[in-house]
Amino acid sequence: MSIITGAVYSQPSNWTPFAPGGFDGMFRGASVVFFAYLGFEMMAAAPEESINAKRDVPLGIGISVIGCTVLYVLMALVITGMVPSSQINIKAPFSEAFKAKGASWMAIIVAFGGLAGILDTIVVVQYSMSRTFVMLGRMGLVPPILSRVHPRTQTPVISVLFCGAVSTLLALFVPLADLADLTSLGALFAFCVVSAAVLFRRYYQRPSELAYPHPGLTGRRGAPLWLILIPFFSIIGASLGLAFGYATNTHYGVWVAMGGWWFVATMFMWLGLPQVFRPVKVATPLFPWWPAAGILTTLFLIGSLGLKPDNEKGTVRLDPSNWIRWGYACLVGVVLFGAYGITEYFYNRKHGSPPPRHADSPFVEGMAPEHDACSGDDIIDELPVTCPYVEDKGCKAGVIGAGGVDGHARTEKDVSAVEQA
Repeated sequence: MSIITGAVYSQPSNWTPFAPGGFDGMFRGASVVFFAYLGFEMMAAAPEESINAKRDVPLGIGISVIGCTVLYVLMALVITGMVPSSQINIKAPFSEAFKAKGASWMAIIVAFGGLAGILDTIVVVQYSMSRTFVMLGRMGLVPPILSRVHPRTQTPVISVLFCGAVSTLLALFVPLADLADLTSLGALFAFCVVSAAVLFRRYYQRPSELAYPHPGLTGRRGAPLWLILIPFFSIIGASLGLAFGYATNTHYGVWVAMGGWWFVATMFMWLGLPQVFRPVKVATPLFPWWPAAGILTTLFLIGSLGLKPDNEKGTVRLDPSNWIRWGYACLVGVVLFGAYGITEYFYNRKHGSPPPRHADSPFVEGMAPEHDACSGDDIIDELPVTCPYVEDKGCKAGVIGAGGVDGHARTEKDVSAVEQA
């Protein structure tokens, strides 16, 4: 409704010049509002609660990304068409734009829509964060209490309260502009790590895969680890060079050198290394160019977050404050995880192996105490498959509920086949 009504009041003359901020302004704006794409990431946090995760999650993410990107572009065109870019009210752009055009009734609708959107975003973010901490608690990366599920509501109440408290404290004490930059930086870093993990996984062959193959393996012998790491870190290093070379306005020769280094490393992985793993259902297209480009673009946008607009000169200037804050946040995270890991180490050394997962979780209900013997890689969807530990250690892979040991949805037939194994 905002797009249609705003298009009526738009004036094409306001689009001249079309990009007043230039290349720097576009990348700075893209890096700041990147947190708007966090909603798509949230879908990946709830595969256990979907009926067919392998189909529904990728399909939902793809449709949402394409649809919302189109809407974002149309909204940007409409607001800049209604009001010149230099006169946009950054606190309430659409409401003030409609008021300036005499459409106060539309400003009221936009205000209510914005309020509903904020509430919806809060719910989605809390939902995703709480489910993420549930999975981290099951893996032992955070205190197991965060993975507990309420027996009546079947929701991770403790995790929801914890995430809500952290979000409230951040909203109270961190300025909104800084919080937006840090949120975008964190999202960009997470997407960069995912792209790097996908790139590495296709070429690295774990020793266990030689003894117990599973769907997705191509049957090709993997290259030595050192030969994989050279182009892998070359792609990351070249991307960092391009990102921070742009932020510091370095000589164009650095751009050429870093770009060539990135291209050669990606080409070597494409032509010189055998792919040992390829997903059966949904595989990343244009591999390895697509994830390598993901690493490059996310790091480039992170570099853009080190730029601040200089209103006096009408340009941008280097301001590494966002990078410094992110470095402090990472340091705090490393200290917390390190302290927790050391505590767990001494606890396990004194009391033995970790206790089984909480029986009150609906995803692991009925799990036998000796489930530790089987890892998620040993039980796969292509059943029946014999768990290699069944005969040796008596592993009882009794999985009941929406999620299995590896977090994949199971049917009663699958559960029965595993129990018989």
